[in-house]
Amino acid sequence: EQAMDILKKLEAAQPNSVTTKQLRDALSIYGDNKAAYQKIILLSRSGRNKEALQALNALFPNGLPTPELQLTYLDIESGVKGHERKVLIGLKKLNAEYPGVPDFQLAYAEHISKGDPSNPIAMRLLQRLSLETSVSGSAASLWISRLNDSYITKEVVQQYAILSSYYPSNVSYRKALLDAKKRFEQETELRKDPKYLAKLAGLKELELGHIQNARQQLLIALKARP
Repeated sequence: EQAMDILKKLEAAQPNSVTTKQLRDALSIYGDNKAAYQKIILLSRSGRNKEALQALNALFPNGLPTPELQLTYLDIESGVKGHERKVLIGLKKLNAEYPGVPDFQLAYAEHISKGDPSNPIAMRLLQRLSLETSVSGSAASLWISRLNDSYITKEVVQQYAILSSYYPSNVSYRKALLDAKKRFEQETELRKDPKYLAKLAGLKELELGHIQNARQQLLIALKARP
């Protein structure tokens, strides 16, 4: 109601200003454009992200009027293949312009840890955000998801332990810590085997696109087998 009062005053004094147009657009998703905005969200949830982006651009011809809508746009765009770098730039810009906003930091942590679950910047953010009341549940869920996708190391086990200490009554987090410790023990034993180390090295080279080096390492691993 207060926002509507401000809009009425702006429309009377500066009907064609950018501020007036953006405030009008921002409020429209609670009024005239509510159904259209909800349809955009449904399009995104069904995987039709390109259509959702086109509809958002049409709905806000004067630009996205609020940082929250900018985040929504970037979240939808992150589902479009080939737009990863564009989304990264957008999230960095959003966090630079509005520093310390948990939702924006969480979105950044999620994006940079896709395909890189042990990303140290993401891990630090998730560790801190898991103590932020407004996003703690989402941050903790993302944190454990990324840990589960990580190659097991001593540092990863420590991350499980920290997460479990934040939520001492959470049975699933305690179980995840115990499982991580077992995985680390198994990995430590496996790494005593030269065949296993050669296999790891080969897979790493393959991941980096070094096909010839990968082939050599994997052949070593195969030849070492009895």
